[in-house]
Amino acid sequence: MQEAPSLVQAYLKYRSQGVEFVGLVPDTDPELVEQTRAFLQQAGITWPTAVGAEETISAMRVEFFPSHVVVGKDGKVLWNSEMGGTLEAALERAVSSSG
Repeated sequence: MQEAPSLVQAYLKYRSQGVEFVGLVPDTDPELVEQTRAFLQQAGITWPTAVGAEETISAMRVEFFPSHVVVGKDGKVLWNSEMGGTLEAALERAVSSSG
């Protein structure tokens, strides 16, 4: 996942502003789960990651991986990577609109 370094940078920048990052992995196969865990560790990704999260992924209408979604405090999707624009811009808007 080429965007892992920029995701880690965004996490480090925005976590002090109340932004939470959560990873969602649809896989439940033990071998794939272990590969995912190894990748997350190698990439320096330390935020919580839910395994077997197909229902949540479906509810967020994620159709491809990797995808990024910004959800507001009200639980509504503010942005996803299919909408265009950048994650950084979406996070800035979310933080500035949270008052």
